[in-house]
Amino acid sequence: MQNLTVLVDDRERRSQVISELARLGVRYQLARLEVADYDVGGKYGLERKTAGDFINSIIDGRLFEQAKYLRETYDTAIIVIEGSLSDEVKYRQVKLNPLFGAFAALAENGVSVLQVNDYRETRSSYISCGKGYKRREPTFSSRQRKRFSRSRAVFQLYSLI
Repeated sequence: MQNLTVLVDDRERRSQVISELARLGVRYQLARLEVADYDVGGKYGLERKTAGDFINSIIDGRLFEQAKYLRETYDTAIIVIEGSLSDEVKYRQVKLNPLFGAFAALAENGVSVLQVNDYRETRSSYISCGKGYKRREPTFSSRQRKRFSRSRAVFQLYSLI
């Protein structure tokens, strides 16, 4: 991470995440980013949202458009939600299930969602991306899906009855 500079959208200049990055010696540069709030090595695009902003962006239709551009621009697209959605919905006429549905829709379209408690955890997630930046292969082994025959599928369905 020592040779890596995190690009930070200049509209995030008041974010406490920046002071946390600086406190830990992470190099960053303010720039106007068209997509993402943070760019880690040109590979990771991170969009930071408070729990309230996440809900608002679903309601006003911004979320999936932002996610689309994030995914088209970066190898790894991540939306980081700061704060508790459970706490946020207490004050609104919104239920948690549609928010979880949004998580699933984002995942199906190649955008990861990370929910953290505060700016310190946001900073930690960005640093983790930077540390993973130089790794070329996944740290876990991938398994191929087993193909089921039709008779095997029928057997499994009957076993549920």
